[in-house]
Amino acid sequence: VAPEDGRLWSGLARVHTLNHMLEMLPELQAPMGDTIKYAEKGVRLNAADQRSWCILAFAHTIVGNLKAGREATLTAIAQNPGSAFFRDVLGYLFILQGDWERGEALSREAVRLNPFVRETVFAGLWLSAFHREDFEEALAWAERYLDQTIFWSPLMRAAALARLGRLEEAGAAVDHLLLLRPDFAEIGSRLIRKGIKQEQAACRVEGALEMAGLQLAPAGGA
Repeated sequence: VAPEDGRLWSGLARVHTLNHMLEMLPELQAPMGDTIKYAEKGVRLNAADQRSWCILAFAHTIVGNLKAGREATLTAIAQNPGSAFFRDVLGYLFILQGDWERGEALSREAVRLNPFVRETVFAGLWLSAFHREDFEEALAWAERYLDQTIFWSPLMRAAALARLGRLEEAGAAVDHLLLLRPDFAEIGSRLIRKGIKQEQAACRVEGALEMAGLQLAPAGGA
């Protein structure tokens, strides 16, 4: 791919943002300032591409630039307002940015319209339901997140189950979480805040995990 192909820069930004968020390969993490620059170059070279704007919005949001993330999310919508293809991502981004109502509406619409939605949408809907303290619904969305290789899957189940009082099942989900991330007790607060940008929501999730028997060290830098 040519160096001036925007898809390359956007794809690079997406990979680095995911690695920053999940800390899958910490030794390969790029500074998020550089990652934002990659995403910005992607939209400069491919300004009408909705996916590129979604990636820029994702990078800004995960690093905590919520205002810039929202502006990029709105620009992404403007590229193709009638498309159903990225509504799952857009809904997820709005939820992370704290626009719970708009994010949930877009996410539900994505699930209704697209039988092949990205699983990210279920994480967003879980978080929104958890925020509303509808823990039955939160558990239902968590159980639709099927990727068992990412620690967020058992984390979502553990938090919802604990708040429902199903502590034995919540403890089993914590065991699965620790199997995937043995270091989660030490760095989990940081990882939670990389994926949940509203502090109150992050604290509620931490509290639920503690109910499930997982004691977390205080958060370090996100």
